[in-house]
Amino acid sequence: MTAIVHRPVFGWGWGRESFAEAKREHITSIGGVSPQWAANPGVPHNEALFILLQTGLLGFIPYALVFTRAWRSIGASGEASAPGSARAALAPYVQGVLVTMLVISTVSDLMYYTYYRVLAFFLIGVATAGPGRD
Repeated sequence: MTAIVHRPVFGWGWGRESFAEAKREHITSIGGVSPQWAANPGVPHNEALFILLQTGLLGFIPYALVFTRAWRSIGASGEASAPGSARAALAPYVQGVLVTMLVISTVSDLMYYTYYRVLAFFLIGVATAGPGRD
């Protein structure tokens, strides 16, 4: 977290070794225990934290807005659809997929779940598509 505090606006950059270069000087002790437990930490395995570290607020705000906009669009599309239609029935499930993706992103790197991300954004597109047959 101290690495984020030192460069909150622009982050450390999106280079291949950006995180590796920044992590050493920001390892801190926990409860008086030597930081040797973190001698060679990898990426934080928290997608939001990693985006915030690499791109700062300038990258994190659009990242968060994508999920916020998707959530609202799915909800609005489900409410605007005719009751009993396929789109109205699909909306809560796609919101569940979005919640699952956010939960997974707190404990793992989403970049390794390519199929899941493609499927999730495809379903978001289907649930929020313009007027047409339901």
